[in-house]
Amino acid sequence: MLTAYDLKERRRAVVNAVANQRLEGLEPDARTVADLQRAAHGTLSVLDVINTLRARVAAGEFRSPSASE
Repeated sequence: MLTAYDLKERRRAVVNAVANQRLEGLEPDARTVADLQRAAHGTLSVLDVINTLRARVAAGEFRSPSASE
């Protein structure tokens, strides 16, 4: 069972991770942020988040537009 402190620290870690991505010029998509928040709340495991991201990458959800687009 997660304590109130654990939940607070997990939420802080998600906020920091998203902020770091933005500082690098990257904008995390809403679904990924939502999955990370669910992991912070303990309703989804970090492994589930990773596996979901891998599946989404494999499906081509994160492809950059080509230079001709």
